[in-house]
Amino acid sequence: MNTITKSRVLSTVIILLLIANIATLAFFWLKKRQNELPPYHPPIGGPYAFIVKELAMDSTQILAYAELRNEHQKSMDSLREETRAAKDALFNLLQQPNVSDSILQQALHVVGEKEVSFDKRVFLHFQKVRTLCKNEEQRKKFDTIIKEALRMTPGMQPRRDGPPPMGKDGHRPPPPSDGDDQRPPPPEDREQGNHPPR
Repeated sequence: MNTITKSRVLSTVIILLLIANIATLAFFWLKKRQNELPPYHPPIGGPYAFIVKELAMDSTQILAYAELRNEHQKSMDSLREETRAAKDALFNLLQQPNVSDSILQQALHVVGEKEVSFDKRVFLHFQKVRTLCKNEEQRKKFDTIIKEALRMTPGMQPRRDGPPPMGKDGHRPPPPSDGDDQRPPPPEDREQGNHPPR
């Protein structure tokens, strides 16, 4: 083969490889976009405003519901802190080289008890809210909207399989807030190390 023929063959191979790479990248990019779920954004006002509006509560019901909500939030704040502490204790076990199965099971059991207690309190709260309904029509409406209202409740959003999708900046979004407003620093601060200690 002469040099011109070798050159043409080499150029053709390079072009074919380039096209194959572009096609592969496009395939993975499009597949990734199809698998991404849009982030969950609860309606403004949370479950309280949603239920008040949907049930068309009167002023007496609204006041009673506000009292129930305030009472519920106070009890949930301490439980959230207990759950966070139990999960911290669980994941602190990672620092130990040889954790026995019984110690791991005990830590998981404590976290599970806190999760069960959380769900039970939410259930009992909304059971009390349902008793505020004045007629069968409101009770039926409550029964049809409760699942949507639960999705607005912190800690009750539907779980996803796997981590959240990457954002446009190449980073994953922060975990949902439990109302403690401890957000990670913006990416530019994180990269420069200009964030306050936690």
